[in-house]
Amino acid sequence: MRTRFLLLFLYFFMLTTPSASGSGFSHPSRPPDIGDRLFLFLHSVTFPESIELRMDELPDGDGKIRNLSIFVRGACFGGLRVEKIAAEISFLELNASPEWRFGRRSSLKVNSALRTNAEVVILERDINTALSSFPSQRSRLSINFLPGAIRLSSAYGSGWGTISAETSFALEIRDGKRIHMKDMVIRINGQDQTSAFREEIGSLHPLLDFKEFPLPLFFSELHVDDSAVRLSTRTPPKAVEGIPWRYEKGDFTLPSPEPFEYSPEQFKNGDIILVNGKSWRSKALTFFFRHPGEYSHSGIVRKAGGIPFVVHASPESDHVEMEPLEDFLSPFEIEEAAVFRLKGRKKDAERASRKAWQYFLEETPFDGQFNKHDGHALYCTELIWKAYGSAGIDLFREERDSFLTPVPFYGNVLFPSGLSESPLLEQVMFLE
Repeated sequence: MRTRFLLLFLYFFMLTTPSASGSGFSHPSRPPDIGDRLFLFLHSVTFPESIELRMDELPDGDGKIRNLSIFVRGACFGGLRVEKIAAEISFLELNASPEWRFGRRSSLKVNSALRTNAEVVILERDINTALSSFPSQRSRLSINFLPGAIRLSSAYGSGWGTISAETSFALEIRDGKRIHMKDMVIRINGQDQTSAFREEIGSLHPLLDFKEFPLPLFFSELHVDDSAVRLSTRTPPKAVEGIPWRYEKGDFTLPSPEPFEYSPEQFKNGDIILVNGKSWRSKALTFFFRHPGEYSHSGIVRKAGGIPFVVHASPESDHVEMEPLEDFLSPFEIEEAAVFRLKGRKKDAERASRKAWQYFLEETPFDGQFNKHDGHALYCTELIWKAYGSAGIDLFREERDSFLTPVPFYGNVLFPSGLSESPLLEQVMFLE
């Protein structure tokens, strides 16, 4: 576990704000329009406790909106609750509404916006609740907000006893768009180890960069107290006078995300599925990677009775699972997926899938410490590597990534994105 986790949460939830354009019900006095679809879309990507969307007038046929405001309370992203997301936007132009797909944040595009005021609030208690929902037998992680600072604590049970790590730091805004960490201190078992991680700390800057944010945001306010982190523009957002759409939890049923288009017959034993997950844990894993936007999880196909299943080492259940293909590819859980197949060696792919199935039958535990020397536990990509290794195939060869963390960490990591670069595999499908 590393210092980036909390800041990843901030980055992830700010990235969801441009999707804050909608979800709702049509007014009974008129037929459904683009405003209703926008409201319903927002509802489908935020899972809120309450939401209010306002526009000074209905959008035109090209998706242009003169003034819009949105206030979301208790949004939920991958199990993490966000107390508040608010935005006030002027002269907003979106992509065509038929391109919006319920439950898919990336399907809504912001082509332009003249002015945006925004605010995001994340509570300490909500982050710790999310962390506690993924129990591990060997490690614990918690966040503690202090006035002007953040402390991340972790404890890991090993053969040498319990090893504890504590990382404290403050945040600052630079150039209005970049969030940096400053005054970082790392202690392991009470001893200051900051200098040992100096190079890794340097690679974390900037922690957040809003240059690629699809709205013209310029943050000037960042505040941390003993209960919350708040990011905002200098002028706080306010409600627009005009047409309202409102939702309180329980008012209506959430529109289901549109399923991915594929046929089960397209999958074969040994196929490798790489996914980008929607959960905060998936986003945390991708933050480790050298390039953003890479895959966060992987699984291998094993058919039973002609029906495709996916075997994968799950951090959520803490062991190797075998679940139906449609569950693994649930649009509630993932943004996109790619399917890779071993080139011209069907029998070896079959043997690899059989070995993965054996890991499932043995209830092999999930390796939350990514320790390649631990023969009794596996993480997702390690499972695939070892399954294919049993058939005499090394999918990674020397392609491994490594990094330091302020908790015990062993060896190089096999990231899911590395599989997409293997010369032994070919991509046969892409789902989005």
